[in-house]
Amino acid sequence: MHRGELHLNGEELTSLVSNIRFDNNPFLGEKFHSAVENIQLESNQIFVSEEELEYLLDEIGGRSEEDLVLLRKKLSETLIKIRGQMESCGT
Repeated sequence: MHRGELHLNGEELTSLVSNIRFDNNPFLGEKFHSAVENIQLESNQIFVSEEELEYLLDEIGGRSEEDLVLLRKKLSETLIKIRGQMESCGT
């Protein structure tokens, strides 16, 4: 399992948590709710796995709200970065 850091500002973090159902992934829900409890306005770093990012992207789906479109882009970029690190390590 490969991991990396997801960087979100306070608004992005709040939007993500309010738009994702964590019923099927309570561990991930705890991780993000904990991040909200310690929220920073400028930058919040959350250590995530490739699988967790895929789950978040699946939950956002094809929704077209502007904040979610931007959030989906950031999640996708983080996933690509993690996968790029995997390739550079030869795994």
